[in-house]
Amino acid sequence: MNVEKKACTSPAFRFAMVDNGKEIAHGYMYVIENDFHAEPYALFEYFAVEEAYRGKGIGTKFVTEMVEAAKELGCYKILMQSRYGREGVHAFYEKLGFHDHGKNYRMNFFTTEAKVGAHGATCDGCET
Repeated sequence: MNVEKKACTSPAFRFAMVDNGKEIAHGYMYVIENDFHAEPYALFEYFAVEEAYRGKGIGTKFVTEMVEAAKELGCYKILMQSRYGREGVHAFYEKLGFHDHGKNYRMNFFTTEAKVGAHGATCDGCET
C-alpha cells in the first residue's frame, strides 16, 4: 500500500488597500478545491490593517470586498483563523458574519521571523 501524491493548482490572491501611495491593509485569499464538494472554498490569511487606520471602517470595507471576491469565484464557504486572546478582532469578524467554528492546529518545522515592514510583525506569536 502506497500513498500517492498529485499536485493541485489553486488560485491565490493578494488584496491590498492603498491610501496616497501607502499600503494600509492587505490580506490573502486562497481558493481551494477538494473531492468533498463540487465548489471550492476560500481560505483568508494574514489580514491586517495598519494601526493608524483601524476603527475607521477600512477593515470592514476591505474584508467585505474579499468576501465578495470569494462569492464571485463560486466558493461555498470561507475559512479563516485568529489566535486566542484577540476578543476585539473576534468581535469584528463576528460583526461581519463569521462565526467561531472550532479549533485549528499548527505544526512548526522551524522558527521564522516576519518580514521587515510586515503588518503585525511585532505582534505576539508573529515571529514563530
